Amino acid sequence: MEIVVTPNPGSPWPAVQDLVFTILVFGLNQLAAIAWPAKVVANLLEYLETNNHSLEQMHPDSEILKQLTQNPDPGVHYTIVAGDRSLPQPQKLN
Repeated sequence: MEIVVTPNPGSPWPAVQDLVFTILVFGLNQLAAIAWPAKVVANLLEYLETNNHSLEQMHPDSEILKQLTQNPDPGVHYTIVAGDRSLPQPQKLN
């Protein structure tokens, strides 16, 4: 079985949601130098609505992550393979 999960302290991706809200504030309050087409605002709102649930769950202060940390150890043995680098590329021999 393979599982892809949020890093233990949460994920930085919910910041995308915060950024979209900030952009909407500027656009809707006419703080931008140009007027925004309704289609742009509609697309931003649609993006938020579509991706909201998962992003909120990945937030470091989310209720689901707090609940998960309160659960006792289920005793399931597992192995973690993690990394933050690309695989090295083979070098050509001269």
